[in-house]
Amino acid sequence: VVIPDQAVVSMGVEEKGANLKNVQEMVNKKMASLTKSLKDLGIAEKDIKTTGYNYYPDWQNKSNYVAYATVSVVIREMDKVSPVMDLVGTLGLDNVSGPTFGLSDELMNKTVKEARALAIDKAKAKAEELSGLAGMILGRIVNVTEGSNKPQNYMLRDALPVTGGGNAEMKTSTPVEAGSSEVVVDVTLSYETR
Repeated sequence: VVIPDQAVVSMGVEEKGANLKNVQEMVNKKMASLTKSLKDLGIAEKDIKTTGYNYYPDWQNKSNYVAYATVSVVIREMDKVSPVMDLVGTLGLDNVSGPTFGLSDELMNKTVKEARALAIDKAKAKAEELSGLAGMILGRIVNVTEGSNKPQNYMLRDALPVTGGGNAEMKTSTPVEAGSSEVVVDVTLSYETR
């Protein structure tokens, strides 16, 4: 079991209006503000990726246009997940998905290597036990096969804004919990027997 060390969030805006140029400018301004805010939080430029930019006639109101844009954001410092999610309300974002918690390549490789070593140790111990029970003597290992799974990603669900009593609104960070992920490696060892 390992604690995720990164999160991915998809964030975007949608605007509607009668003038396509104006609608596009509104989307561009909000996306520029989002990108600036993410960078101000310390999110690296390489971790902010445009994943969609679309505009089309509004099929429900033929005299209007719809434009929307989305970015995918990789958050490598877990203490920044909540401030990034706070941007949803602060900037009035419309299209948000995530966060999805996962393992960086470095942590995944390290964890799989550790799980692999444990799996081989367990397989050897089990082979010794079974061969002893069957009255067999194990020779050298002649084949090793491996199967593994990727950890399940977890998404933040049902994050709601929190307000205080009366008309005063309290500033509360978006609650996020990374949970944990399990990396499983299965190995099969084939032995010569005597």
